[in-house]
Amino acid sequence: MSMKTILPNKPLHERYYDGAFEVENFRESFETQVNKLISTLTPDKVPPDLQWRIYATDSLISAYVNQTGETPEGRHVNRLANWLLFESLADRHPDKVTREEFPIMTKRQLKTRYSRETADESIPETHTEQNYLGGKKQANYNKSE
Repeated sequence: MSMKTILPNKPLHERYYDGAFEVENFRESFETQVNKLISTLTPDKVPPDLQWRIYATDSLISAYVNQTGETPEGRHVNRLANWLLFESLADRHPDKVTREEFPIMTKRQLKTRYSRETADESIPETHTEQNYLGGKKQANYNKSE
């Protein structure tokens, strides 16, 4: 049975998260709910389908914002985003970039890709600077001879 088929008509946060974050330690409560949501598996021991994960994530964040008036911490939003991108991040195929229109690569896949790229001597050093994982870095390109 697909998780998609058991979606309730009423938004999940109104039914399930009612009052969950109206406690003194609401940040800890949110972290607990994030952990519980991310560990959700179908009977086949795989994460639920993407539509269900989007619905559940939206419900959790909406309930938190409505009850606390604050936005969740970035680390929790990041974990939920990674959970939403599960299929893309779990795809370890080396030709991910050629197979998909908009590939999402892990940090390790990006490092591997950058280490394999080469530049010839006609490209000035100023053009080899990259925006890399939130910062700038000078690429260590192997100059072809």
